[in-house]
This record gives sequence, structure tokens and C-alpha cells, in this order.
Amino acid sequence: NSGNPVTVRNGTDEYHVKDRDIFMKLLNKIESAICTAIRFIVGLIVFFMVGINVLQVVTRYFVDKVITWIEDVSILSVLCITALGVSYAWLKGEHLAMDITDELYPEKVKKVLWIISQLVAIVAGVKLAQLGIYNAKLNLGVKATGLQYDESLRYIPLIVCGVLLSVAAVINLAKEWVMRMNNGEKGGEAR
Repeated sequence: NSGNPVTVRNGTDEYHVKDRDIFMKLLNKIESAICTAIRFIVGLIVFFMVGINVLQVVTRYFVDKVITWIEDVSILSVLCITALGVSYAWLKGEHLAMDITDELYPEKVKKVLWIISQLVAIVAGVKLAQLGIYNAKLNLGVKATGLQYDESLRYIPLIVCGVLLSVAAVINLAKEWVMRMNNGEKGGEAR
């Protein structure tokens, strides 16, 4: 391959295999960058949570002092881990799924159901982000925790989760589309 696009004739359709390969490589790089960033951020959060909870145990039992802000920070940390984990699991296809359809439906029906689930994830992600924005605005200025941070902060992970879930589903659909174009409508390799 000299670097020039290879034109393949498939019935009346012409497409450039190299362009689709480049697009697939771009999608894979984007997925890899997102997943690497999520793993790094979650790792930092877990490391931080372990550290502050060890500090809490030490101060509680050896110094007889309770650090009240640690619980608030731990709750926010778990919210962040969950928000990032949802999109990571969806992007990698490592989320919980019912596999009852494996024996019930033919392959074409399963592919259609997979596409529908990706579309539902996009809509759900947008709705989660909207809900997060709505609740953040609703709780703006409310301070109900020991740390006295603004309660609107609790909804930022929901917004991030929604956006990343939608992005993950779009990437999954785009990869499936490229695979279908390269494999002549077979697809299924993106999952």
C-alpha cells in the first residue's frame, strides 16, 4: 500500500478503505485517551480516598479526634468514581448486560437491539446532564454539609457522567458504522 486510498467497488457503492481505516484509528485513539484519563483520575481519587480514610482511622483511634470533612470528601469522591466508571464501562462494553437474548434472537435482531441500546444511552446521557445542570442550579448556594461546600458540587459528577455516556455511545456507534462499511454490512466488531 503506497499510501493512496484504495477504492473498493461494492455493488454501486464506492468507498475509500484507507479513509475508513484512518477514521477507525482516530476513534480508537479517542477511546484510548478517554479510558486512560478515566483510569488515571479514578486511580488518583481512590489513592486519595484511601489516604484520607487511613488518616481518619489514625486520628479517631490514636488521637481521639474525628475529622468531619473526610466523610464529605469521601462522598464526593465516590460520586466522581461512579460517574467516570459508568462511561468507561459503556465505552468498553464491560457493563452489566442481560445475555438472555443470546439464545432467543438471531444475530441481526441482536445487532439492532445493540444499536437501539446505544441510541438510548445517548438520550439517557443527555437527560442525565440536563438533570445534573437543573439540580446544580436548584442547589446553588445551599450549604448543608460539615465542610460547607456548595451543594451544587454534588451534581457536577452527574453532568460529567451524562456527557461521557453520550460520547461513549457515539464512539461505539461510529466504530460499528466503520466496521460495517469495511466488512460489507457485517459489523459487530466494535463491541
